[in-house]
Amino acid sequence: MPRLVLCSSAARALQTAELVLPALGDEVMLEVERHLYTADADELIERLRRVEVEVASVMVVGHNPAFAELALLLLSKADTAGRSRLVSFPTCAVAQIGLRTATWADLVAGSGRLEELFLPER
Repeated sequence: MPRLVLCSSAARALQTAELVLPALGDEVMLEVERHLYTADADELIERLRRVEVEVASVMVVGHNPAFAELALLLLSKADTAGRSRLVSFPTCAVAQIGLRTATWADLVAGSGRLEELFLPER
């Protein structure tokens, strides 16, 4: 199944995506979208709902504070451990969130669980 990287058109976001793409293997599509630069968390969820049903996973490369807000918005209220880990979501952080939805179109706030959080070394 194909995977997708959605990326802001900002130069730094594009540089990040280009560094990550080779590690993601085959069947990864890159879509650069200008509106991701200014999107808020709700707009990001709306964009994710439009992902094609055959896409197995999505990586979104963009900007804070929207991405920290998106991560928190996606987490279930029951995922208290995940929520406490997301208190700090600095630049270059990566949150891997598992979603409990049948399709991307079904994505709603609170439908995820934090699986991994990668923080940059300081």
